[in-house]
Formats: sequence, C-alpha cells, structure tokens
Amino acid sequence: MKTPARREPEVEEAVLAELIRGGPLAPAQIAERTGLDIGEVVAALQRLRKEGLVDTVEKDGGVIYLWTGRR
Repeated sequence: MKTPARREPEVEEAVLAELIRGGPLAPAQIAERTGLDIGEVVAALQRLRKEGLVDTVEKDGGVIYLWTGRR
C-alpha cells in the first residue's frame, strides 16, 4: 500500500515513537501496536533507516528494527 506523501510524516512519527517506547521490534509488531498497515510500516522503516534514525539487527532468522538514538 502506497502511503500518501502528506501522511508519511505521521506514519514515520508513529513508527519511531513505538520503537522508542517498545524497544527493538519487527515490522509486524509495530503494525499491530500502532494499527498501521504493514506496508506503511515497512516503507516508513526504510525511509527512517535511510535517514539514520533506525537500524536493523537479525534475530532468530528475522529482522528487527531499533532506534539509533538520533532525532
């Protein structure tokens, strides 16, 4: 699902807030906790990673995302 550009900042804010609050999480966990579509979450995580705000770690054969501490 393509997120309208006007909504991208809201989605990114919700995703980042959940990572700050909940610690390292998988995209599906973030989607479940925020009520966002998984596609929106994954796209937001990609943008946030490109900006250096989140990073990835492999765990149990999957990828989890974590906040880098940058704002």
